[in-house]
Amino acid sequence: MKHFILASAFALTTSLGWGQETSYQLSSHILDINKGMPAAGVRIALSKMEAGEWHSVEEKTTDENGRIKDFLEENGQNHRGIYKLTYYTAPYFGIFSKYNKISQLIYTQCI
Repeated sequence: MKHFILASAFALTTSLGWGQETSYQLSSHILDINKGMPAAGVRIALSKMEAGEWHSVEEKTTDENGRIKDFLEENGQNHRGIYKLTYYTAPYFGIFSKYNKISQLIYTQCI
């Protein structure tokens, strides 16, 4: 009986801990194909189309694995809309020109 109670308490504690994990609706991953490794330290801006104009939502920098895992937190807000990720790659590659970023439309509707 004692072991059952301890096992139940452990199961409840670990399930509650996992239940508190925050989830996100959008992530990005950049690979440097010249080096064959992740592109760490690249700034990425997330924008949302509202009333015909792009509005900044947030900006983040890729981690050592070339990832940003936490765009658009699932927090009960309505994230439906048209979004764009802008990758500022010139500083990463050490080049400066009028083409200092690459924009990519990621998806048209977030559910």
